[in-house]
Amino acid sequence: MFGNEGYTTLFRLRGMPVRIHWSFALGMMFIGGIRFVPGIWLGYFILVAAHELGHGFLARRYGCEVISLDVHGFGGLCSYRGQTTAYQRAVIAWGGVLAQGLLFGVTLAVGAALGPPGSDFHADLYYVFTRINVIIAALNLLPLNGFDGARAWQLPRMLWGARGRSSAGRDKEDLAAGFREKLERRSPGPFKAQQREAGDEAPVVRIERGPDGKVRIVAVESEREDTEGYH
Repeated sequence: MFGNEGYTTLFRLRGMPVRIHWSFALGMMFIGGIRFVPGIWLGYFILVAAHELGHGFLARRYGCEVISLDVHGFGGLCSYRGQTTAYQRAVIAWGGVLAQGLLFGVTLAVGAALGPPGSDFHADLYYVFTRINVIIAALNLLPLNGFDGARAWQLPRMLWGARGRSSAGRDKEDLAAGFREKLERRSPGPFKAQQREAGDEAPVVRIERGPDGKVRIVAVESEREDTEGYH
């Protein structure tokens, strides 16, 4: 029933095999004790499977092949292969917690619509999908190796860095446009006047960002590739 790695495939979801490890039974004893609590067992399986499905769907979104979505006694694992960037890996790392958040929201909505659980089984499901859900999500977001947080928290830094580079690019363009306008308004000397009459284009300000982060003017030259008229 279980293969060499201790897993057996339960079903496939859009081509992604969902597997369970024999240690799942040990994990359930750790969580529920020796009591017969099928609601907690089923809820824990669904919660971990949803977490790994979140990773899997985002991995597929970036063109990766999902090898397996595994559920074992102390968590789960999404295995995939493909060419991904650091940004894409950071996004995939958020997939598990986002899936848990969706499950949390749906559970609260159903509870608000239907009222308190009517049986121990449903109460245990509600407990796992809410309280246990939040605890597992918080643990997964710890910025430590082996947890999703090690990669997930790289994403805000990447987005902030991209925002800063975009803003710097706009600042450089605005600064260049302002200097260009000022140069065009200045009274041209005899040599410049001859250039304008000859149809030469307006000067362009080239700027660069120095090591200290400040923007400086480094040259003023024509937009044209041929600069012979500037002798």
